[in-house]
Amino acid sequence: MLVHPASITFFLLFIPILLSARISESSIFSRYIRTLRYRQPVSFIATLTGSAIQRRLKQIPAEALLRGQRPVVRVFHRRHAGQVILVENVDPVFRKMFSLYNSYINLTGIYITSKGETWPVFSKSYSMKKVGVTGKAFILKIRARHHAPGNYGIFAISRRTMMITHASFYSRGEKIYSIAIAYRFIGRYLLPFRMVIRRIRSGSSSRSADIRFSSYRLNSRIPDNIF
Repeated sequence: MLVHPASITFFLLFIPILLSARISESSIFSRYIRTLRYRQPVSFIATLTGSAIQRRLKQIPAEALLRGQRPVVRVFHRRHAGQVILVENVDPVFRKMFSLYNSYINLTGIYITSKGETWPVFSKSYSMKKVGVTGKAFILKIRARHHAPGNYGIFAISRRTMMITHASFYSRGEKIYSIAIAYRFIGRYLLPFRMVIRRIRSGSSSRSADIRFSSYRLNSRIPDNIF
C-alpha cells in the first residue's frame, strides 16, 4: 500500500511533539535551570520604559523631582543576591515605587530559580505538572503545595530557548492576570526586551500595559547595599 507523501511529512513533523510529550517534569525543570545559567548573565542593569512605567511616573508630584532632571527607572539584578527596581532623580520617598513590579520581571528567570535550583528542593514545596505540549512550548501548571487548588500559575516555556514566554495566574480558579515576554540576544545572553501585562477583572480583559528593557549593562559590579 502506498502512503501519500503529505501523510509522511505530517507524521515526521509530529514526531518531535510526541517525543516531547514523554519528557518528565523533572527533565524540563533541569533543562530550564541549565539554560538560565548559560543564557543569563551573573548580573545586569537595564533601563525600564513603556506604558506601565510612564503611567506611574506621572503620579510623582513636580516638587519630588530633582530640578532639571527627568526620572529614570532601572532594574538591578544579580544572581543569588536579588533584584530591585529603583527610580533615579526623585525624592527618596519615590525611589522604590516600582517594587511590586519585581514580581513581573522575576518571570524572566528568578521566579522558578528562587523556589529552588534542584528538582528535589523545588518539588518539595511546589508541584509542577505538564498539562500540554505544542509545537513551540511546554505548558506547565505550577502551584505552591500549601496553596489552595484554585491558586496556581500556567507557564509556557519555549521548547527552542527554554525560557518562559507566557504566564497566567489564577486565584480561586479564575484568571487574574497574564504576562507575555519577548526576548532578544545580546551576545550569548537571552534577555527580555518587552513584557505585556494584562489584568483581568470580572472575567474580562482590562487594558494592558507594557514594560520595555533597554541600555543593558551586563556583568556589572552591583554593590550589596543596592539590594
